[in-house]
Amino acid sequence: MKLFKEKLALFTEEEMLSSWDGASSTDEKIEAIVRLGVASFDQPPEPYMSRIAQALDDADPAVRDAGLVAFSHSLWTQMRSRIEQLRDRDPDPGVQQRARLLLEAWTSRPD
Repeated sequence: MKLFKEKLALFTEEEMLSSWDGASSTDEKIEAIVRLGVASFDQPPEPYMSRIAQALDDADPAVRDAGLVAFSHSLWTQMRSRIEQLRDRDPDPGVQQRARLLLEAWTSRPD
């Protein structure tokens, strides 16, 4: 257990949120938003949802794609229309494809 704790990076909620808020490079944004997605809840607390929404609106397609990955950990109904917009209108075909796959998985999952 000691080795596990030594090798596993643990973050407080404040650290995770501030890592997104302070991210300036694409790599920093991707790392921060995926971490937030993994740590998110079934019902979205506003600080998580707003930051994932920011990632989905980022100018960089790699960050938008990472936002979709983050969102896939907790499929929040409130965000479905935004994912549909990415599927239908995002200028990057990779982002459109990931949004399409996410929506397909969403509709096929049991309630």
